[in-house]
Amino acid sequence: RKRYVYCPLTILFVLFYMVMTGLSFSIIRSGIMMIIIVVGIMIREESDPLNSLGITGLIIVLFNPYSPGDTGLLLSFSATLGIILITPHLSRYVISKLKFSNGIIVFIINIITVSISASIFTIPLLIIFFHNISSPYLLLMLFYFTFLLLISDKFFYFYNLYNKNPDTQLTI
Repeated sequence: RKRYVYCPLTILFVLFYMVMTGLSFSIIRSGIMMIIIVVGIMIREESDPLNSLGITGLIIVLFNPYSPGDTGLLLSFSATLGIILITPHLSRYVISKLKFSNGIIVFIINIITVSISASIFTIPLLIIFFHNISSPYLLLMLFYFTFLLLISDKFFYFYNLYNKNPDTQLTI
């Protein structure tokens, strides 16, 4: 019963936020996706993020057929698509390799994998639209890929070589 009160209030808040932030395409995309998720909660249906992204794209194009030419919209959609498609698999892979169950470490790993996933899908668009990538972005990506190398098998080898206690040896 509470969902019939809270869900419409949430939708109104999302619409208010969208208007207050200027209705840019990236805000419209995230707002429509949020509204789809909230409607799914209200009718007790689980929403699929990929379908929500597709429906959002359809709604935006129906209202503004020229919207696919907007760089911000394309970057927003590509980052969201990367997060939806890559993050769950990459996060699961990293956590299984590191064998961590600590909530804080898993949370940090999830944040890093979200950033990597979004970056993988936006780098090609950044190169196409702006013909370069900024140096801080490259340094950040270098940090991320260093992180990925740390979770590879070599990390376990060097960790076990340094750590002489057999009870805390890491295995693959």
